[in-house]
Amino acid sequence: MTFMLLGVSIVGLTLFSLLGVYLTLHFSILKRLRIFSKLVEQRRLSPQKAVRWPIKNKDELDNLALALNELMIEVEVRHRDLKFLAEHDPLTELGNRRLLMAQLDANMNRHQRHPDFVSTLLLLDLDEFKLLNDVGLEMAHSYAERLLLEITRPFEHSGSDFKIRASIGLTAVSAMLGKENVIRNADLAMYEAKRRGKGQAVVFKMALLDTVSRRMQLEQALQAALNDHQLEVWFQPIVNAISGEVVGMEALSRWSLDGEYISPNEFINIAEATGMIIILGRQVFDQLGSALQELRVKHRNLQCNINLSVRQFRDSDLITEITSCLNKYYLPASAIHLEMTESMVIEAETDILSMVKKLLEQGFKFHLDDFGTGHSSLDRLRSLPFDTLKIDRSFVTPLNTGDDVMVRNMINIGKELGMNIIAEGVETQVELDRLVDLGCCQIQGYYFAKPMPLSELKNWLHDNQHQVISMKSKQQA
Repeated sequence: MTFMLLGVSIVGLTLFSLLGVYLTLHFSILKRLRIFSKLVEQRRLSPQKAVRWPIKNKDELDNLALALNELMIEVEVRHRDLKFLAEHDPLTELGNRRLLMAQLDANMNRHQRHPDFVSTLLLLDLDEFKLLNDVGLEMAHSYAERLLLEITRPFEHSGSDFKIRASIGLTAVSAMLGKENVIRNADLAMYEAKRRGKGQAVVFKMALLDTVSRRMQLEQALQAALNDHQLEVWFQPIVNAISGEVVGMEALSRWSLDGEYISPNEFINIAEATGMIIILGRQVFDQLGSALQELRVKHRNLQCNINLSVRQFRDSDLITEITSCLNKYYLPASAIHLEMTESMVIEAETDILSMVKKLLEQGFKFHLDDFGTGHSSLDRLRSLPFDTLKIDRSFVTPLNTGDDVMVRNMINIGKELGMNIIAEGVETQVELDRLVDLGCCQIQGYYFAKPMPLSELKNWLHDNQHQVISMKSKQQA
């Protein structure tokens, strides 16, 4: 009996255990797997419908279900994004023709199910916008010009009026070029529009490729020239037209590449854009200091003007560089005058003004170059610490035809503000005589001397000194 009861107990426990295992498998695994299977089938039949696997506990199946749910969410988001991209313009996010067709299909189906349903299709076209696709570059250029006018219309934001400008580059689209080259051509045309002063529309021409190629070659050659100290400093005297005496000179960079002198405007612009102007400026200061040290042995009070750029103020320790030059060559601050263009002052007045004041405290004088070309206000001119105004050649040239209005007013303004006046680019006797009559006697230009290297300058100064002595002797006699 004991063994029988023991056997029955063991069988009962075994059956109960098996039942427990079955129920556990059924509710914890098999039933949930069937739920998952139904959801998979539901997803297969209705892929557009969101499906989520239920999570009850925190066991392995729930972790798997959580991972699957996250995967489904990511798939749905990607699918939604791809569907949007396929049916909308990526720039404006407006529906495209594919979306229109899909919506028309849905609309037609609704008409079939509900005959009384009424709907209307509106087709909108922007007048003349189609010109960009249907006509050549000439018409597109005309359209671009009108587009620029619309863009520049003032608009109000936060109670203030704003006005923006745009630069447009146009190029013909050709399958032979490839899309990368088409984009490159339009980009070159756009940057050419910016170079011309912005707010313009420029059509691409092959010459722009030549310009870019030359600029890249010059940029590499300029870097090599600066590394080898190949740039020269030439000097153009500034003469007192009454006495004939030299009152100063200007230091000018010159660069010869393969026997050709590169225009200063061209390589200085490259130096400015690339930051090489910092190295160039240091080399000019060094050559200038060496030349002045030698020249002032015979011409004791000779001083020289040197041009500065915005990047020299922003990206270098300009004060240290200038004072180091003076100390190296035993020169006083009065030996070097610093020139800034009017447009440079307008562009970066707040960036450079503090350093200008520090240089003034150390005894340096500033000249305002190209006066009249930057359209600065008289209030700004009054507030800036300039010692001398330099009248640009563009205002000197009209003197040949009797037009002296601008020059006369500039000279009067300079005198009212207590400044010296230097006229640049003087080339003819008519220009010289009229400037002297108007009260401007300090002259820089080809009439007296062209820019020249140091060796020629020494001879010129020697000859000029003898001429001045001879003229004074005749006057005394």
